[in-house]
Amino acid sequence: DARLVLLSVPWDVTASYGGGAAFGPDAIIEASTQLDFYDPMSPGAWKKGVATVPIDYSVQDRSARLRPDAKKIMESLQEGGIAFEDYLMPRRLERINTASAELNRTVYEAAAERLDAGHVVGLVGGDHSTPLGLIRALAEREPGMGVLHLDAHCDLRRAYEGFDYSHASIMYNVLQEAPGVAKIVQVGQRDYSEEEYRLALSSPRRFFPVRPPLCGRNVERHLRLHRRPVAGEGLCQFRHRRAFGRVLSFYRYAGCRRAHLQRGALAGRPHCGCRPPYCGIRPV
Repeated sequence: DARLVLLSVPWDVTASYGGGAAFGPDAIIEASTQLDFYDPMSPGAWKKGVATVPIDYSVQDRSARLRPDAKKIMESLQEGGIAFEDYLMPRRLERINTASAELNRTVYEAAAERLDAGHVVGLVGGDHSTPLGLIRALAEREPGMGVLHLDAHCDLRRAYEGFDYSHASIMYNVLQEAPGVAKIVQVGQRDYSEEEYRLALSSPRRFFPVRPPLCGRNVERHLRLHRRPVAGEGLCQFRHRRAFGRVLSFYRYAGCRRAHLQRGALAGRPHCGCRPPYCGIRPV
């Protein structure tokens, strides 16, 4: 009877840095008892009901069995070897790709069933590859929809490290398998490959070019020069740069110079005279 239904997908086979995302659904359910029901943006929304579909632990077990195979492939690549020199590598890769495709079908079917029943469906992962089935189901029912992608990376890599459904390939796979998605808006990207950049520039789906952040009146100048909205059709990105070491650097577009922030300092007014978008935000 709940209005909002959450699918749990405890899967992190292709995670290339760290691990443990497969334990996310359990951890979130346990932590949920510490949350208050009240939300000033939606008072009483909790009365409509929020339910979590029982976790299928066979998915988590399969993830745990395949994870060592994925690590061997990644370690071989990181050491400069060719993963396919070992005759076992293609077998391992095939097992992972087959299992990932089956997982996507399972998530798609579970999401489609609940969407058709009139529920709002969400998903708790798991690594970044897990929502593909849900996005496909949504796009079929809401053609022209958009995806808001909050991430430090673009995840536009094609079969990253040989995995068809890598965590780093989720947005690429959305473009390939969910034609009903008309626009992807990415926020927070600070790291991407040249291949991803060229895809963003050349896609026939009219990606919006990757650019450094726009600030103040330079947004107006950009619009005058390019005669199109900042958030156009396709993929548009709003980027930030993290603070490493003692200095946080960020770039200005349309003639602004480079500015530096000491760790813990507030952003000041850049040389171009525009109020920076970082004002009032402390680097962490």
